[in-house]
Amino acid sequence: MQRIGRERLPIQLSRVHNHSWLDLDKPVRVQCTQIPQGRHMSKKQLELGRKLANEIYDWDLRRLMTISAEEKAYLQSSYPDLTPAQIDDLVKQVQEAREIEVQRIGWLALPHDLTVVITIILTAIFGWKVGVVGYVAALVLFESIAQFTFSAAIYKPLSFLVWLTYPGYLLFAYSLYRQGFPIWQVILATLFLWAGTFLLGTLARLPSRLILKNLQKSREEFEQRTPRSSGSK
Repeated sequence: MQRIGRERLPIQLSRVHNHSWLDLDKPVRVQCTQIPQGRHMSKKQLELGRKLANEIYDWDLRRLMTISAEEKAYLQSSYPDLTPAQIDDLVKQVQEAREIEVQRIGWLALPHDLTVVITIILTAIFGWKVGVVGYVAALVLFESIAQFTFSAAIYKPLSFLVWLTYPGYLLFAYSLYRQGFPIWQVILATLFLWAGTFLLGTLARLPSRLILKNLQKSREEFEQRTPRSSGSK
């Protein structure tokens, strides 16, 4: 988290999270990395900071990135107990949290795009049978990986794949037509590659979701037992 100014507030945002496991139902912890020594942040300031963060979280991301002087003045008048530096820092933290959220949502779409591109390439080069095998293998593999990890560094260069899928559908249809399929089958196969992948992707990620749910449950049970165990010693 980039540091801005000297007065940072620990803020708990309730809509996205910053964990390596992709669970959009968990909160993101945007918190203080450095509070000036000798300066106590009051409970009232922390509560006001959380309230301000919740208010501006629904703002459009572009609006957060280009906040006007009038909007800053409005926030300062609405939260006079927070300093301008604290408000600027809160806006930055919310902006960063929203950017993470957008990237994580886009991350979930990558398995679809990767599967489509790989299927198109395999079908065009090796035929439809190899394309079907590659389709199933790629979808299960990438959906599983996407549930367990997230990397902004990987997402950014791969996010352009969605633009390759549009001409790719035409190549896919042409490849099937060249392989002797009638027009109606080519159309159905192309539609399935586009829309059916979303449905099958939902089914493919169910085992990973179940594993993550059990891991989270086990971790919570362990954390609940740990204080009692340490206290009994």
